Amino acid sequence: MNFYALFKRRQFACGANKILRIMKLTIVILVTSLLHVSAAGFAQRISMNKNKASLLEVIREIRKQSGYDFVITSPQIRAARPVSITVQNKTLKETLDECFAGQPFTYAVEGNIIVIMNRPTNVAANPQPPVVIKGRVKDSKGNPLPGASVMVLGTRRAAMTNAEGYFSIVVTEKSVLRISMIGFESVDVPVSDQKELDITLKEMNLELGELVVVGYGLVKKENLTTSVATITSEQITQMPTTNLSQVFAGRIPGMLARTSSGVPGADDATLLVRTSNGSQPPLLVIDGVPRINAFGNGQYGLGDIDPNEVESISVLKDNAAGAVYGSRAANGVIIVTTKRGKLGKPQFNYISNLTWSRAGKMVKNTDAYTYALTQNEFYTNSGLTAPYSAAVLDTIQRQLAPYKYANTDWIGLLTGKPALVQNHSLNINGGVESVKYFISGSYADQQGMYPGNSLQRYTLQSNFDVNLSKQFKAQVNLGYRTSKQNIRGGSTAMNQAVNTSPLTPAYMPNGTFGAGTTTANPLVTISEQSGYQYIKDNFLTLVGKLTWEPTFLKGFSAYANIASEKLFLRGKSYQVPVPQFRLDPSSPTGYFQAAGAGKPTLNDNTNDANNYTLDMGMNYKYRFGKHGIEALALYTQSENSSNTNSDTRLNLVAPGLDILNLGSTIGETTSGTRGQMARAGYVGRLNYDFDNRIFFEASFRFDGSTFFAPGNRWGFFPGASAGWIISRENFFAGVNDVVNSLKLRASVGLTGDDSVGANSYYYTYRIANTGVQNASGYIFGTAYTPTFVLANGSLPNENITWAKNRQENIGIDAVLWDRKLGLTFDIYRKNRYDMLRTSDAVLPGTFGINAPIQNFAKMRDRGFELELTSEQQLAADWKLSLNANFTYVRSEWVEMGTRLLPDYLRQEGRSTNALVGYHSLGIFQNAAEITAWPVDQDGLKNSSIKPGDLKFADRNGDGKLTVDDQIWMDNMGFPPINFGFGFNLKHKGVMLSAFFNGAMGGYIRYGANTNWQYIYDNSWRPGNEGAKYPRLASSTNNSRVSDATLIKDDFLRLRDVRLSYELPKKWLDAVKLKQVRLYAQASNLFTWTSVLGGIDPETPNLGTGGASGGFYPNQKNIGFGVNVNF
Repeated sequence: MNFYALFKRRQFACGANKILRIMKLTIVILVTSLLHVSAAGFAQRISMNKNKASLLEVIREIRKQSGYDFVITSPQIRAARPVSITVQNKTLKETLDECFAGQPFTYAVEGNIIVIMNRPTNVAANPQPPVVIKGRVKDSKGNPLPGASVMVLGTRRAAMTNAEGYFSIVVTEKSVLRISMIGFESVDVPVSDQKELDITLKEMNLELGELVVVGYGLVKKENLTTSVATITSEQITQMPTTNLSQVFAGRIPGMLARTSSGVPGADDATLLVRTSNGSQPPLLVIDGVPRINAFGNGQYGLGDIDPNEVESISVLKDNAAGAVYGSRAANGVIIVTTKRGKLGKPQFNYISNLTWSRAGKMVKNTDAYTYALTQNEFYTNSGLTAPYSAAVLDTIQRQLAPYKYANTDWIGLLTGKPALVQNHSLNINGGVESVKYFISGSYADQQGMYPGNSLQRYTLQSNFDVNLSKQFKAQVNLGYRTSKQNIRGGSTAMNQAVNTSPLTPAYMPNGTFGAGTTTANPLVTISEQSGYQYIKDNFLTLVGKLTWEPTFLKGFSAYANIASEKLFLRGKSYQVPVPQFRLDPSSPTGYFQAAGAGKPTLNDNTNDANNYTLDMGMNYKYRFGKHGIEALALYTQSENSSNTNSDTRLNLVAPGLDILNLGSTIGETTSGTRGQMARAGYVGRLNYDFDNRIFFEASFRFDGSTFFAPGNRWGFFPGASAGWIISRENFFAGVNDVVNSLKLRASVGLTGDDSVGANSYYYTYRIANTGVQNASGYIFGTAYTPTFVLANGSLPNENITWAKNRQENIGIDAVLWDRKLGLTFDIYRKNRYDMLRTSDAVLPGTFGINAPIQNFAKMRDRGFELELTSEQQLAADWKLSLNANFTYVRSEWVEMGTRLLPDYLRQEGRSTNALVGYHSLGIFQNAAEITAWPVDQDGLKNSSIKPGDLKFADRNGDGKLTVDDQIWMDNMGFPPINFGFGFNLKHKGVMLSAFFNGAMGGYIRYGANTNWQYIYDNSWRPGNEGAKYPRLASSTNNSRVSDATLIKDDFLRLRDVRLSYELPKKWLDAVKLKQVRLYAQASNLFTWTSVLGGIDPETPNLGTGGASGGFYPNQKNIGFGVNVNF
C-alpha cells in the first residue's frame, strides 16, 4: 500500500516512514515524562472532606484516590447512614475504619479488592467442622463470570471465581454464601450438604453507568459532555428488517429518517442528523473505521450489515463530539460497533425469522369506465373531440369486448401477492484469557412484490481479541459480504402500472401479452421473457489493531490500526424485446404485433474499489486526588481508489445468448473511469474531570484532502465541551430523593467539509468516441472521430478550500424519582459558511459552462431535541419501560449570492427544501367571475381561462400575472418536526413492545395523473364545484407550479410491534438449551396521515416533480421468529 501517495507536493508529503519516526520519538518522550508522575494506587494516601454524604459517594471517592475496586454484597447499602468524614493524607485502612464506624457494615481487603458486607451480629458458640465446597458462577445466558466475589456470611472468608467461573471455599454445613459481582444482582445461597453449586446471577444497571462509544474511544454515559445518542442491540433486533438503516426512524432525537422505496436491496433510509437538507448525509464508522464505498457516500454501508451482529450504535450529533473525524463529520457521525467474544465456553446463538410483506399505502387507479369518462372530460375541456362515444362507453361498462376494451387493475396485478422475507443468523462467541472470539454468519432472502425483484445476501463476520503478552494485545476483524440484487422491473414497473390505461388487456386470448397505447404493458416489464437485470457485489474488510500497554507506565497505551476494504461490484442488464399484440380481425391470426420487435441489448459494467486506512495513536489516563485526565494523540490517513468499466452492445444474435461478443459493434458504447483521493489528519483530545463532577473536553483535527489544490488542502478544526453534574454537589443533597441526577452540558465545535468532489480545481477532459450513442462526439469529414472534449461542468478554481461548519450546543440530562423519569434536552445552532457552490447569477447560460465553484455560500440549521424515558416496576413480575423523543429542525440559506435578484429567485432566508410557485386563491366557478377578475392571468385578458381554472394572487399589484408574483413554499420533503414513542411491557417471560414514529410540518406536491382515482374524484366539474383541484384539461394556466396542489405531509406510523415469550428454564434443561425465545412481530402495520389518495407520506418525488403514486411502496410486514441460545 502506498498510503497518501496522492499528496505529491513537497510541502504536503506525509510518507509513512517519516510518520513512523515521529511516532516513535513522541512515544519515547511521552513515556519518559510520564514515568515521573506514575505511582502505584496501593501507596496512595487519602484526603477528603465530606459532610453528610452518602456511603456510596464516599466509596466512589476512595476508589478514585486509591485505585482499589469495591464489591458490595449487601443490598441494603443505599440505606446506610450518612457519612461525615475529614481525613488528610491518611492510610487506606485508617480512612476505611473511620468511614465504617457506626455503620451496620464492615469490610475485608482481598488483593486490590475491598469487599463490603453486613456486620456480623453474633458468632456461633459451637462452630461446625469446616469443609471445602466448589461451584461455578454464570450469567443469565450461561456464560461464566470470572472475578465474581464469593463470601461466607458472618466471616471474613472470601474467594474469587477464575476465568471459567469456578471457585472453591472453606465453609461449614450451615454457612450461607453471598455471590456478587459489579453489574449483577447479589444472591445468598445456603450450603446445606451440597458439595458443588451452580449459581446464576442476573444483570442489573451498573452503578458506574454504561459505556458509550465515541470517536476513537469509550466514555461513561454519565461523563459525556457532548450530544450523543445510542441504540442498543435489543432495539435493533426488535424490528424485522434486513436493512440496518431502517431501525433509526423515530428512535434518535435529532435524526431524520425516511424510507422512500421498498425495492429489495434499494430500501436504504435517507438519514440526516440535525438538518433537513437532503444533500448532507452523516459519516458512517464501523468498528472504528470510516466507511466509504465506491460511490463516495459513506451512508450506504448500513445495508451490508447483519443487524444481529451489532452490539450498539452511537450517533454523534454535535461538532465537539465529531471534531476528531474532521471533514467527514460535518453532518454527524453514525458509529456501529459489532459484537465481540466473551470469556467462557462456546455459546451458540441462532436467530431465525420469517416475514410476509406486501404493499403498504398505495394509490388506486380508476376502473376502465371511469378512465374513459376521464379521457372524454379531458379532451372536451381541451377543445378536442371526445375519444369514446356513448356506444363505446356502454361496451366498456358492460365489458362486452374485454380484449379490446379491458378493465385491468394493473396495480392489483403487481401488488396483490405477499412476498416472503427470511433471515437466518448463527453466531458463536467465547474464549479464554488469551483469546476471545465472536464469529457470525447470516443469510437473508428478501423477495419483492413481483418476479425478478429480490435480494439475497450472505455475511460472515469474525472478531478476535488476542492477549499476546502482559503488554501487547491484538484485535483482528475479518468480514465478508456478498449479495445479489435482482431489479427487473424495479420502480419502472410500478410507474407503468400507475400510468397504463386500464383498457389495455394484460393478456390476449392466445396467452400473449396485450399491447398498451402509450406505455408498455407492466407485466412485460417483469416477465422472465424480458431478460434480467442484477447487481452483484462482494465486499471484504480486514481490520488489524495492535495495542501496547506497558506495565511500567500505568494508564498509558499506544496502538496501530490498519484497515483494508475491497469492493467488487458487477451489474448486468439484459433487455429482450417481448412481442405484444392487439386484436386485428383482418389478420389471418386475428392479431397484429404492436410492440416488442427487435433484438436484445446487453450492458455489462464493473466497479472495483479499494479503501485503506491507517491510524496510529496514543492514550494516557491518570488520576491524582480528585483530578482525572485522559489524553489522545492520533495520526490517521486514508486512500481510496476506484475503477469503473461499462460496455453496451445492441442487436445480440438471439435471445438467451447474453454475451457481449455476440452483439453488434455498430452503436457500441464503452466507457471507463478511474478515481483516486486521499486524506490525512492529526488528531488530539484532552479530557479532564474534577471529582467526577465537573468535566472538560478539548479536541482538534488538522485535516488534509486532495480534493483541493496544493496550498489549500489543510484545515484546522477544533472542538470544546464542558459538563457539570450538579446533583453531586453538597448543596444538592436535599433534593437527591427527587432529582437523582442532574447534569448541564455545553459544547462548541468547528468541522470542515470537502464534499466538492475531485478535479474541481483544474480542467479535465474525456474522449468522445461513439457519436451514435454519445452526443459529445464530433464528425470530421463523414465519420465520427475519437475526440478530447471538456468534461468540467464548471470553470475550475484553484482557490477553493474547506467549507466550515460551526455548531453550538447546550444540553441537560436529568434522572428523577428513582429512575422513574429520565430527561435529555438539547438546543443547538449550526452555521455553515464558506460552502462550496456555483453562483447561478454570475454567468449567463449562453456562456457554455457554469460559473466556478467558490467558497461563499452560508446555511444555518437550528433546532432542539427532547428525549424522555421511564422505568416502572408495576408489580412483582410486571415491568414497564416507556420512551419518547421530539425533534424540531429548520435549515435555511443565509447566503447564496442571490440577494440582488428578484424575490422569487432570492434564496436567502428560505428553507433549503423550498419550492417557487404561484399562490392560488381558489377556482373560478363561472364565466362572470372570470370577467370580473382584475388580474390578467394569460396575457390575453383571460380569454383562455374557463370555469374550473385556478385563480392566482397578483402579489405586486400590477394587474397581470408574471414570474414576479411567485412565492416561496417551505418544507418540501423533510418535515421540520419528527417524533417517536414506544413501550416495553414485561411479565415474567412475556414481553410486548411497540414503537410509533411520525412527522409534522412538511408538504407534498401532487402531480397530475388522470389515471388516479383521487385526482378524478377531487377535480372540478359541474356538480363538483367544491373540488380541491382544477378541471381536467390541457391548460397552461393550471399547469403552473403552485400551492394549489400542496398537501400536508403529517403522519403517525406504527413502525413495529412485537410479542415475545421466553420458555421457562426448567423446560430447556432436559434438552440442554440455555434460552429459547419465540416472537411474533410486524412493521408498518398502520399509518395515520394527512396525505390523501394512497400516497405514502415517505414517498419519493417530494418537491418540484410532484408525487403521482408511481413508486415502489414501503412494505407492510408480518412474521414470526425464534431465538435459541445453547
